[in-house]
This record gives sequence, C-alpha cells and structure tokens, in this order.
Amino acid sequence: MSKQNLRTKGIEIKGYGHYFPKRVVTDQEVYANLEFKDAHPTEQTVMGEINVHGRHRSDEQETAVFMAGEASKMAMKDAGIDPSTVDLFIMGNWTERWLLHDLSHQAAIEAGIDNALAFDVGAACAGFILGIHTAVMYMMSGRYKRAVVVGSERFSIRTRPRSRGELITGDAAGAVVLENTGNRESGIIDTDFHSDGKLAYLISTPFPNGYIKNNPDLPKNAIEKSADAIQSLLWRNNLTIDDIDWVAPHPGTDVVLKGVIEKTKFKDHQYLANFHQRGNTSCASVPIVLSEYFHNGKIKKGDLILGTGVGAGWYWGGFLFRV
Repeated sequence: MSKQNLRTKGIEIKGYGHYFPKRVVTDQEVYANLEFKDAHPTEQTVMGEINVHGRHRSDEQETAVFMAGEASKMAMKDAGIDPSTVDLFIMGNWTERWLLHDLSHQAAIEAGIDNALAFDVGAACAGFILGIHTAVMYMMSGRYKRAVVVGSERFSIRTRPRSRGELITGDAAGAVVLENTGNRESGIIDTDFHSDGKLAYLISTPFPNGYIKNNPDLPKNAIEKSADAIQSLLWRNNLTIDDIDWVAPHPGTDVVLKGVIEKTKFKDHQYLANFHQRGNTSCASVPIVLSEYFHNGKIKKGDLILGTGVGAGWYWGGFLFRV
C-alpha cells in the first residue's frame, strides 16, 4: 500500500479496548427457538443470508454501563494512562438508554474516570463515529487533552424475542483512547459526519417494547451512504482505495456488508470485519473490530485506516487515521 505523508490533527489513538459478554449463543440454540422458520419478505430483503455463526448475549449484570467500563479500562491500560488524566468521556449507546440520566457518567465512574466531562451521543449504529467526530472537535479547542470514546450496545434486547433478528444481533463494547500529542505523523487525519431526517423512516423502535423495525429500503440506503462516507474521505484527502491499508465499515447485515464491498471496489483483504463471529453490535461494531485486530497484531504501526458507519435517524460518516 502507498504510505502517503498525510498530516494529522495531532490527536492520536493511543489505546484500544473491547468487551464481549461471557455467553455465546450458537446457531443451533437460536434456530431452535425461532418463532418463524421462514423469513418475512422484509426480513429477507434486509438480512439476506444470515452468515453469523456466533453472537454474544449479555446478562443483567453485563449492562451497557458495565461493558463500556470494561472496554474503557482495557483501552486505558493499553494506552498506559491513569484514568484520572482523562478529561473527556463520550459514550455511544441507544439500546439501553434511559430518559434520565445519561449512561456516560456512570460508565466513566465504572472505568475509574472521575475528572472528565462525560456525555452520551445518539446516531444509533453510527454512534461511535459521531463520538470520534465530536471528540476531535472538542480536543482541537485545546481545552481537552485526553478522551475515551466508547460504543456499548445490548442489541439483543432490541430484537423481538424468537424473531430472526436474534440471528444477527450481538452485544459488545469497544473503546479507544485519544490523546492530543501534537504529533502530526500519526493519529486522526479527518472526520466527516452527516444527517438526513427524510430517511428516518428506514428504522424505528416503536413503543411500548422498543423492538427494532426495518423498512425494505434500508439496505439500499445503507450501502449508498456507507459508500458516500468512504468516497467523501478519500476525495477530501486526495486518496484512492489503493492508499488505504484497512477499511472498517459498520456491517449492518450480510446484504449491506456485501453491497458496500461491491460498490466501493475495495479488495477483500482490505476489510476489517468480525460480523460473522460477533454479529451486528450496532455502534460497538467499529471499535471492537479495531481493538480485536490491533491486539492480534493484524493492524500495525503506520497503517492507514478508514472507519465508517450508518445509523438510524438517518446518519452516516467516517474517520480516517494512521496508527
């Protein structure tokens, strides 16, 4: 791959962390409990081939707050920093949201962070991307030195029990530590984020149960906006797909993941994905795959990575960084 000498914003990713609930639900267990063996036409359009062979299920102790705390602690340990030095904590979550209070404050305490400005962000599956976008803007003001950005989701509780949605959803949390080091050779190069309320009809979680409901137009729009996010970052930074070492898109479903791969023309070996082992973990999907691949040695110093996400609302965006 080309190693272009792109200048960064001086904000580096110093640590990666993740947490997966202890319980892994197998295909056999899920299929045995399905209420409907045959897919509804909308489900078939949105999900296509399932292609998820394992998914984690949280228990009542493994809340979004707990998982966020564990992932954040791992990221801070990886970065070699003390929690007391973190002054910004941003948490993406929609699956276990309260009316009051924000979960971020509790997750920060869970992680041992007690001196940070903490707040939640929405944007559903794009929440982690929004968290990175927001953290960079805050940190470029010069008032914040270190940030933890975490996505933590219990997606399994937002799928109707015994439905086919249980086949593709998983629970997890992923986190990164950002530090304003002033180093312009590695770190965040660019972020980009957009919204369009006209597409809000694509996904909803109606009361009283709050189970996710998809529109058949979802895959087409998810593929299109994921590709837009990728192309925007490439164009803004005078790059081609051959300049990128790794692309880490939010997978959504097998239909969406395959569609993004086909539309963007990235090579199979450039994709970072754990969808087939972890399922769709909503806004945790991008940080958990970055953390897993970093800690197993696949991501290396100097690699140029592009992460993207789309989310209900409708939101889409991405970030470009050098390890």
